[in-house]
Amino acid sequence: MAVILAGIMQLILGYLRAGIMGAFFPLALIEGMLAAIGLILIIKQTPHATVYHTSFVGDESYMQESAESSIRVN
Repeated sequence: MAVILAGIMQLILGYLRAGIMGAFFPLALIEGMLAAIGLILIIKQTPHATVYHTSFVGDESYMQESAESSIRVN
């Protein structure tokens, strides 16, 4: 249902020519945001890729116990 509603909203905004709003956001802002999201994903998956889990339950819970579950700080 969410995909159908998102598609309908995109069609409506397309017909209204709402894409021009994208010109108001600097390209550097968008690239920086995407780079930050990518780094967060890489950092969060590194313990799983190296089979090093300090807190398996913390990784799977909604709110993690601490940053140690992502980055081991000595």
